[in-house]
Amino acid sequence: MVRKMEGRPKNRLLISLGLVTFLLLVQPVFAQIERDALISLYMATGGDAWGGNSGWKDSPVLADGFNEDPCTAPLWHGVTCSSLKNSTTSEYTVTSINLEFNGLTGEIPSELGNLSNLEYLDMFTNQLMGEIPSELGNLSNLEYLDLNDNQLTGKIPASFINLTSLYDGGGLFLNGNHLYTDSNTLREFLNSKSSEPWKLGR
Repeated sequence: MVRKMEGRPKNRLLISLGLVTFLLLVQPVFAQIERDALISLYMATGGDAWGGNSGWKDSPVLADGFNEDPCTAPLWHGVTCSSLKNSTTSEYTVTSINLEFNGLTGEIPSELGNLSNLEYLDMFTNQLMGEIPSELGNLSNLEYLDLNDNQLTGKIPASFINLTSLYDGGGLFLNGNHLYTDSNTLREFLNSKSSEPWKLGR
């Protein structure tokens, strides 16, 4: 009897450990580097004054003042997540950011280049300014990019030549800014991805 009584706590411990492991496996997992990139976007573009920012700072929040996970309710406004392809776990990743007509100001942060699975980025008609960070050229899965009608200036990053996943003839929109390129190769590539080719240059 004594031996049986001693075994029960051990059995309960094993059951508890098994339950915790199961919960960790079924709960969506979100990469911290992507959460940090989203927070950088919020901070750099005046997120507190956006037209829509629900979810970003809603409870439960972490020490940094932001909701703990953009991929679970309450969802962060403008952010869409998907489960990772070919993943055997419940890991989620940011695949879309749609913040058009949302009152974004300031400069695009370079940290957006860390959203390696991003497929859709729309910041059409805001008040973004400054140069486009070269890190956006790291978004090899990007299929649609709309930065039309902002106040962006300077040279289009040479790294944009790497955005080969953009839809041909309708995946790129950079008009309504003050941008240029001195590269004929890049100009031809950008025009091939735009629905309305334009001449970029000084």
